[in-house]
Amino acid sequence: MQLSELFSQWIRPYVHKIYHSDPVEVDTAEQEITDVLTAGGVDPDDAQALQLMMAYYALQRVLFEKDQKRYHVVYAEALRQFTDPPAGKLSSLIQRRFLLQLRILAHYQGIERLNREDFHELLDRLPPDERHTEQWHFLTTFAFQQNDARCIAEAYEVFLNYRYPRNTQFLWRRLEVMHKLLGRRATKLDLALLIEAASDEQDLNEIRVILWPAFEAQNLVDDHISQLMLRQQAEKTRVRPA
Repeated sequence: MQLSELFSQWIRPYVHKIYHSDPVEVDTAEQEITDVLTAGGVDPDDAQALQLMMAYYALQRVLFEKDQKRYHVVYAEALRQFTDPPAGKLSSLIQRRFLLQLRILAHYQGIERLNREDFHELLDRLPPDERHTEQWHFLTTFAFQQNDARCIAEAYEVFLNYRYPRNTQFLWRRLEVMHKLLGRRATKLDLALLIEAASDEQDLNEIRVILWPAFEAQNLVDDHISQLMLRQQAEKTRVRPA
């Protein structure tokens, strides 16, 4: 089975339920996938790949539901699955692709520290052409907070050499700003353009939490920038879906 088929048939509906349905519906979706796996007849490589993605997104569910009591247990089980021998090419790809994201999440939750050496060891297991947009988001956020110019520069080179869909404009504008901030070359215009590229409240929250302190440290926040941020926040809140 192709990764795209696996994701569209099982994982995307499950992830949608995590963020948009009540816990009972999420439990039902999990059970449906478990039933498919236990019934047999699924290629071992496909089955392991599906189990790995379920383990990763189960951790996302615990985070979303703020269930700290279960987080350590769910993380330990996910980590065990991600270090099992892969059954084939697809499960190997999923392991390489999501293990680093798993470790980054654990680092943010204070469960297991991820130092720069381990970060690059895990990153080097995954060639650049196997890193997808969500992954670049994880990697560059962590790298920026660790002042890791190597990872930011590598991601920025990808940005300069490949075309990406328009809906990723904020992601790559954000990356450009990170690259400039680490080189102390960012300007007020860069921040203004980033704020204007934000498509929703989540984008604005990323600016505020991740990048704003660096802009303040480099004396790039003034009244105009602050007012622009407030206007964007008001606008994105006004158009929030019901």
